[in-house]
Amino acid sequence: MKTTLLLQYVQIKNLMKIPQNAGKQAIAQQCTRLYWHTQEINHTAQKLYDWVAEKPGVIEYRMSLE
Repeated sequence: MKTTLLLQYVQIKNLMKIPQNAGKQAIAQQCTRLYWHTQEINHTAQKLYDWVAEKPGVIEYRMSLE
């Protein structure tokens, strides 16, 4: 038997425009995680993010298919 665990995550597209209760809304929808991206050179934002969240150590690569 093969089982699949389905978890819901919320990706924040614009951290500056999320409502203050975004975390509560995500929990109400049974989401288990909030996540977002930032530019590698945005050190000011990263200081805040390091304080409120964990950095997973993942590097994202993209390849254009056009």
